[in-house]
Amino acid sequence: MSTDSEQRDTSTVALENFSEYSAEFFRPPVRMSLSNRKCNVSLNEDVYLMIRRTLNYLGDGESTVGGYVENILLSHLTQYKDILNTETSKRLKQPLIPDSISS
Repeated sequence: MSTDSEQRDTSTVALENFSEYSAEFFRPPVRMSLSNRKCNVSLNEDVYLMIRRTLNYLGDGESTVGGYVENILLSHLTQYKDILNTETSKRLKQPLIPDSISS
């Protein structure tokens, strides 16, 4: 039986180096629609400060906390799309996460 940390280690996509990470997460967010509507999400202050410091020291100067978080979430949803859609298909007729989410 595997532990949670073992499952996390084997299920995450490893990026080879920082420039790959930067290209993936510090770029402007991919938009799912043509509208630029935004929604608010609350973060724990400690998490927000860690992200803000990361962007201040490692970002390209144009990355925002919202854009960074959006890129991370889109990557996660893309990575786990099949699992999530399989489970939601038991309750819904259409997948929650469309194929077009991939960047």
